[in-house]
Amino acid sequence: MGTSSPNIPAKKRPTRNLLTHDTVFWLLIGLSLIPIWITRYPPLQDYPDWLLQAQILRHLNDPALGFSTYYAALIVPVPNLGSIALIYLLSFVAPIEIAGKLALSCYAIALPLAVVYFLRATQARSTALEYLGLLLVYNYFFYMGYIGYLFGLALLMALIGYLWRRRFQPTGGAWLVLALGSVGLFLTHLMPWATLGFVCVSWAVLWRKQLGARRLLWLAAAFAPSLILLVFYVRMSAGQLVIVPYPPSSLLYNKIGSFIEPLILAPGFRPWPNVAPPLLLDAGLLAGVGAMVGVALRAARQQARAASVALIDSSSLLIAFGLAVMMAVLPFWFGGLVRPDERLTIPAALLTLAAVRWPRPTWRYDAALILIVIGMLVFHTATFVRGGDEMARLVNSLASFVGREEHPYFLRVPGACAQTPAEQWLPIIEPGPRAGFYLSAQRGGNNRQILDTGLVMAKNAIPFENRMLWPRLLSQLEAQLPDLQAEIFPEYSVIVLFGCPQPMERVAGQLSPAFTPVTSPEIPRSSYLFVLQRPDRPQP
Repeated sequence: MGTSSPNIPAKKRPTRNLLTHDTVFWLLIGLSLIPIWITRYPPLQDYPDWLLQAQILRHLNDPALGFSTYYAALIVPVPNLGSIALIYLLSFVAPIEIAGKLALSCYAIALPLAVVYFLRATQARSTALEYLGLLLVYNYFFYMGYIGYLFGLALLMALIGYLWRRRFQPTGGAWLVLALGSVGLFLTHLMPWATLGFVCVSWAVLWRKQLGARRLLWLAAAFAPSLILLVFYVRMSAGQLVIVPYPPSSLLYNKIGSFIEPLILAPGFRPWPNVAPPLLLDAGLLAGVGAMVGVALRAARQQARAASVALIDSSSLLIAFGLAVMMAVLPFWFGGLVRPDERLTIPAALLTLAAVRWPRPTWRYDAALILIVIGMLVFHTATFVRGGDEMARLVNSLASFVGREEHPYFLRVPGACAQTPAEQWLPIIEPGPRAGFYLSAQRGGNNRQILDTGLVMAKNAIPFENRMLWPRLLSQLEAQLPDLQAEIFPEYSVIVLFGCPQPMERVAGQLSPAFTPVTSPEIPRSSYLFVLQRPDRPQP
């Protein structure tokens, strides 16, 4: 006869919430890829250039495209190599346009993950502000098409997070990660590499007693390989690296712009008829994020007081302040980098966030940030639809002028349109002047305006100062026109102007009678495009 067992209640299986903090984060990452894939021609300013360079490398010796006649490959370890190399490798498994979108998708996944990893490393736990990384994906630099810098930014934040966790206990494995990571950063973009160096030097100064002489040597040795690459790059670029300081009259104005521009989402971006939608979005975004951070900061203060822990990590705050000082002293143009100071804004902002001990995530924090992220994605999707349609129209309009032996000279004409009176003081993001690069990638041919900071060099390149002019004022362009007419325009049968109607007609009038306007149904007179050609060239 068996003994009766006590009446023990059965254990309940733990219920799993399918919409956890991390699950929602991954869902939002998936949604953030929609704008990239919704249009054929992403409306990003410099991106078509990197796409073309990858295509040239992929088909350099293809007689159908004739790239070898006009370009040479630069197989040397130079900054800006990483993003081009990635698109090139992906082009072996997909056509070049798809390969480019795959590369953009890799970035859109990598940056928010790197930000989360960095914040969890510095906070030692999950926090309420991790979704902020998703708001950084479609930033000012993304629309500018600075893909190499953006990949470098993701790698930079991941490396800082990794080193933070091991800062007082360096090992052989950590040394190898830092050595390889610093080399990878150098080959991706020079500014994130320099930022990592600044952070490591700051650690060495702030924590010299905790680290000791041996660990400081460990840190210096890890940077030795990338420093050797820097010496090689400087010697190879001797005579090409320039330093242009801000004019004293505009120093304060431009330095304020360096802090603010990366926080503004393309207010001069042509797919929108005026600056109102992006500026309203900027105001709403900053207000929403500011309110979110304020609420989280109040909760963080209360939790820190209750747990008797420090609210502020002074070392992170000092490094962020140091980056702000660097932004204040860097010149307008250094070593071929346009506005190197503004590229320190995002690392400085993230290090400032990391300096505060934030509360853990709750459904209230998550819900507020999810609404902000979804609103942002709706705006960017609309921007890509409008911008993609405009890019497609431009590509079709230019189709008659791009071939193996011909490529127009693209010239941006500054000057405020009636709808955008603030154009002269807001950051300008103009994807249109590189619309023809998509055609060059498809058809081959001689595009002498290709950027020379990557892996491809035009054999008969235009002088650097005339490569792709971006004057801020119409008077500045008009002062350059005589030199362009003497040195550059005689070699071109077609000039393509981008800008507003009245300034473009004024510039076109100054180029007559050498060039006359092209009129056809495919090229409507608009506030964007104005095609001029030599009279002896047949109409398309």
